[in-house]
Amino acid sequence: MVKCRINLVRKPRIQALVDEHLVLAGHDISSGGLITTLLEMCFPTLDSGIDLNVDTLGNDLIKILFSENPGVVLQVQSELAIQILKNQKLVYHTIATVTNNQTLTISSSKFNPDSYRGQHSTFNISDLRDKWFHTSYLLDKIQRPKGHAEKRKANFKKQPLSYQFQSGFDGKFSTYGVDPKRRTPSEIAKWPTHFTWLASM
Repeated sequence: MVKCRINLVRKPRIQALVDEHLVLAGHDISSGGLITTLLEMCFPTLDSGIDLNVDTLGNDLIKILFSENPGVVLQVQSELAIQILKNQKLVYHTIATVTNNQTLTISSSKFNPDSYRGQHSTFNISDLRDKWFHTSYLLDKIQRPKGHAEKRKANFKKQPLSYQFQSGFDGKFSTYGVDPKRRTPSEIAKWPTHFTWLASM
């Protein structure tokens, strides 16, 4: 996994990696920081984890893990992707590898080696997924009919992320009559020019 600093100029260069099918997964870090990004990349699957080393990212662990500065984490498999990042002179760091266990392990020489954790900390992704989902569960209890929130809570870990496309799907705009260069508003999304408020007497 690599972490890249991005701006509006560099973003199309990263899109080029996507277009060349060199990116397996990606996630921005602008909402929750690096640690939230990595956990959210693991949550949809039930058998993956991450070994993270933050030594190349600076000296302040709080900033490294929680800063929401613009950036993106990319999971790549090919060395060609790394070479393209180098050629484009993008600022990037190789920070992690994907594992087959449900843990996020954070290693750093900046951790106190004399502490009980030594120079790494390990977090159980399944436990953190439960905490992450709990807020959704509480909102569901308020917003959904009675019993629905409990059913969703009981099932959400039994539905690993998977994609199933129709047999005729080819990914082309033309197949669906869509013009990617269209700049006129859609007829479907016209908003009313005024609203009428009705108050009960």
